[in-house]
Amino acid sequence: MGLVHRIASLNAYVGCVHPGEPHDGHFLICKSCHALAELNAPEINAAIKQSALNTGFQPVRQTIEIMGLCPECHR
Repeated sequence: MGLVHRIASLNAYVGCVHPGEPHDGHFLICKSCHALAELNAPEINAAIKQSALNTGFQPVRQTIEIMGLCPECHR
């Protein structure tokens, strides 16, 4: 993968926290302050890939943007 990820919901790019390692992007995005964290959860990748394969779909890449509230904004 590259050095940055595109965050579609923010129309922005963010630096990758582990460049050079092959991975899909999963992001936690605060809907209030727009803080962003890259989620490292290989089990999510595997579950999504397997679910897609079960339908006959061959996934190539996945990017997931999870909107919510960061700990600071949640208080």
